[in-house]
Amino acid sequence: MIGNPVKVDMHTLRVARGRFARICVEVDLTVPVVGRVGINGEWYQVQYEGLHII
Repeated sequence: MIGNPVKVDMHTLRVARGRFARICVEVDLTVPVVGRVGINGEWYQVQYEGLHII
């Protein structure tokens, strides 16, 4: 699990962009971040935005 969901991008909600999903989540920075996540038996790469400003 990446973290608790906070907000989902409107394009993601509308399935307007088939290759990407942009979701804002709370991340516990006391543990290492994950590089991929499994959803329905498929594995997807996770990219983080904004960690460099923390």
